[in-house]
Amino acid sequence: MVGTLVTTVLLQVYIFVVTPDTDGSTTKRDALLALFLFELHVLRRYGESNFVMHYPDTARMHILAYLFGLSYYVAAPLTLLPDYVMNAGVLRGAWDAALGEGKDLASVDQRLHAAVMEPHPGKNRLAAALALYVFASILQFLTHWRLARMSRAASARATEFAVVDAIKRGKQQGVTCAIPTPAGIVDAEGKPIVAKVVNMYEVPCGGVFSLVSCPHYLAEILIYVSLALVASGSTGSLLMTGWVVLNLVLAAAATQRFYRTRYPNEYPKSRAALIPFIF
Repeated sequence: MVGTLVTTVLLQVYIFVVTPDTDGSTTKRDALLALFLFELHVLRRYGESNFVMHYPDTARMHILAYLFGLSYYVAAPLTLLPDYVMNAGVLRGAWDAALGEGKDLASVDQRLHAAVMEPHPGKNRLAAALALYVFASILQFLTHWRLARMSRAASARATEFAVVDAIKRGKQQGVTCAIPTPAGIVDAEGKPIVAKVVNMYEVPCGGVFSLVSCPHYLAEILIYVSLALVASGSTGSLLMTGWVVLNLVLAAAATQRFYRTRYPNEYPKSRAALIPFIF
């Protein structure tokens, strides 16, 4: 998260201060707004991961997936840059501005005022993109909250079952007390008791789960679509959105197969994987 925020802030400063202004163009303002929305998205996901989501003690992430996630979120803001920003001439001008007379730095306050106050010719596009961003963010938060609540309930049921099972097994050895700990079930003396571990998860239901198996994936796609709209459909933003769509379509299909295999009778046959009534 820190890497993402540092990258986006540095890119915002770079775009605003040293890239050239073009009369009538909103490319710079659009890129700055897209980066800001991406910052908010990452901050919200960080808060959800730490304060909303519930992960079982046995949950693990492969080191390659962890490294990919780190590199992705550090590099992703680069795709929201205007297409011309990484041009060699622009980079050379940025270097000269940073080490030269600093003329570009002298007018930052006037340019900031103009960026905020000047009418935006694409305000309808921005309004639609912002509405989609807010809707998708709320949908994703509510989905994660529902999944976290289900996970906590499942963990509680599994612990309760394990304690009861441990007492039943322990009675054969004269044990009358079973205490759940992060390391497992133990007796009053701290000795481990072998207990049966069962899966207490249930089929997600309610809300958008009644339509699709992965509403949080659908929300993620909509968030990136909104970022591409804000960025005026720049090449980088479209490529990033395409990658997210491809990745989450495959993930949603795998999740759908898992649910239908694990719950062949309980899982609704009409529920789509990602897009209601379509896929």
